[in-house]
Amino acid sequence: MAQTQQTGKDATADAQSGTEAGGAKSVDTKRAPNDAEQNPIAIEQNPIAILKSDHRKVEELFSSFETASSPQKKTQLTQQICNELMIHTLLEEEIFYPACKGHMKERLLNEAQVEHDSAKMLIIELQSDSPDNQYYDAKVRTLSEEIKHHIAEEEKPTSGISPRPSRPM
Repeated sequence: MAQTQQTGKDATADAQSGTEAGGAKSVDTKRAPNDAEQNPIAIEQNPIAILKSDHRKVEELFSSFETASSPQKKTQLTQQICNELMIHTLLEEEIFYPACKGHMKERLLNEAQVEHDSAKMLIIELQSDSPDNQYYDAKVRTLSEEIKHHIAEEEKPTSGISPRPSRPM
């Protein structure tokens, strides 16, 4: 695709709106690429990277929920959160956790399963609730806290199920 150089006020307006000449959206180069953008083939071949990518996605969805104000947006985000979590827990329970048996403390896998079961109960409630329910936001926040705890446990350096690489200080 050929690029043309713009100058003056048109270039400034297009830069501010995120479009290039001809109306095409430009790529935001200020944003750091995620793992899949850096190397999508590596993600497809690395199950731990896939799980961690799922973790980051759900964290972003919970963050978006916290700033959402309309009931429609909250409903849409909650549905997306619930769908992402149900798929993720199924993959962990059916594939990942069984593969981990014998390679780590069974106590960690048992705790992870109980955390999944607790999250699933809230997910079922949220799927039948609406934002006008008095406890809707509280349920989403509780689910968020449970999932954040679960992620922290799974990614705990040196002792988690899928530990994060240590970050330099």
